[in-house]
Amino acid sequence: MNPAKHYALIVGLSQYPSVGTLKGPVNDLQDVGDWLTKDLLVPEANITRWTDTPKLFRRPSADDFYDWILDWVEKAKAVAGKFPLGERLYVYYAGHGYNATTGQQSMIMPRSTPETWNVVPMVPLRESLRLRAHFQEIVVIFDACRDRLGYGVDTVWLDQPPAAPNSNQVRVFSAFASKTGKKAKEVEFNGRWAGVLTRAFLTGAKGYAADENGVVYANAMKRFVIAAVKDQLGIDYEPDIDDGSDPNEPPWPLFQAPQKLPRIVIQPVTVTAGKASFRQILTGDTVEIDLAAGPQVKEVPYGYYGLTLPGQPEQKIIAAWEEKIVRV
Repeated sequence: MNPAKHYALIVGLSQYPSVGTLKGPVNDLQDVGDWLTKDLLVPEANITRWTDTPKLFRRPSADDFYDWILDWVEKAKAVAGKFPLGERLYVYYAGHGYNATTGQQSMIMPRSTPETWNVVPMVPLRESLRLRAHFQEIVVIFDACRDRLGYGVDTVWLDQPPAAPNSNQVRVFSAFASKTGKKAKEVEFNGRWAGVLTRAFLTGAKGYAADENGVVYANAMKRFVIAAVKDQLGIDYEPDIDDGSDPNEPPWPLFQAPQKLPRIVIQPVTVTAGKASFRQILTGDTVEIDLAAGPQVKEVPYGYYGLTLPGQPEQKIIAAWEEKIVRV
């Protein structure tokens, strides 16, 4: 694909005078922007960045999202073609979020207070973009909580365009940091705060979700991000991902990146003798490990593995991040 025909709206909001301050979005926004420009080579001029506005913290608001969409509408009027504005659009959000009673995940804008509610529902925004079919593909990343707030109310999304003739051909990849009613998390990665979903997505896109040919397919990215988030936070934190794949069509390639293999370091601490077995759960392939040989490193494709020590039940291991140390 041609990165000159890729565009992005990336939003990172940390300062919420009435809701609470976050540590990660400022770093997340920088990391996503660097990935777009340095890894994918998307021109800086094609990227719109919205972050905290000092003093009043009232921007961006829902109106800014309407204006952004209407700007695309005006540009599309002057361009002919099946997907007039480009090949791919990225929409990224890190900040506070909630789930409305309708089950709708929404971005909370800085203007919001318990009395003055200003939000942007993520799926209607995504559907507005898909239905217009200005872009061939859309990638949506929503790194925010989806728990229900007692003072959070449903909001009406006022943009309801008719479906363009080729809107059913638009491919959409959507990743939400949690299931309905659940929280997302930001944690420290090497002393730097970041959203777990964001770090998982970028890690996969940069090669850890790639196959041996260096292709990151949408369905592989879905599996990788789920595994990475669970490994970092536990099984109760599972992201909600729609990879946009059609089982009747070939896999959808999202990115190109050299394949990187996670490292599992098996480090004997109290067990210093005997044989252990290391098994890839998906394929069943098993290798024997001599614990007396000291720490051993296994470079393996991302996924789920099992380690069985002498006389003990199998221990489940997730390989997704760059390195996982397993002390036995």
